[in-house]
Amino acid sequence: MYNKLWFDHRDVGAPRPSKNVDVVRSFCSLDTPDELKAVYDALDKAFGGVKLCKNGFADADASESSHYRAVYAIVEFGATGTNGGPLTYGEMAHAQEKVWQDFRDKKDRLEHASIDRAISWMRDGPLKAAPVLMYCEVQLLLEDYRKVRDAMHLFYNVKRCATTGALWRQMAGRVQPKDFAYKSG
Repeated sequence: MYNKLWFDHRDVGAPRPSKNVDVVRSFCSLDTPDELKAVYDALDKAFGGVKLCKNGFADADASESSHYRAVYAIVEFGATGTNGGPLTYGEMAHAQEKVWQDFRDKKDRLEHASIDRAISWMRDGPLKAAPVLMYCEVQLLLEDYRKVRDAMHLFYNVKRCATTGALWRQMAGRVQPKDFAYKSG
């Protein structure tokens, strides 16, 4: 997620993390294009429509993506609340009070006011009645592409990092904005 924050959303105004809405990600590797289409259609039906689709197979020139091709289907997931309707932020905040308190207690005291304000917005404020929704990305790819992706992933990380220190931080999960050599298109 740090990569996405600093790489794809580097020049976007604050708050940058709000631009990264598809934090729940998965992939499905399929043997044939027909199987890929069938899974896409099943996602479309199960989630009431695919909210966003990026079809890497449609690009005539895939050189920008190192010739990697996949279909990225973004679906909207919403949990069911205790009353049978959509789970709301208010219900979630009340049901998870201990979790929120434990989270707050582990943070620096300087962050407590911001955390308290966020909890208040969910529990009693403007978000109380809003449904909790998540955009989830399902990457659909052919098995042959998955094998190549797995073999190339290390080289992809090397290409993106500006220095050997940046590469070390990338592999250690300690990414910083200055680490990236270029911005994707």
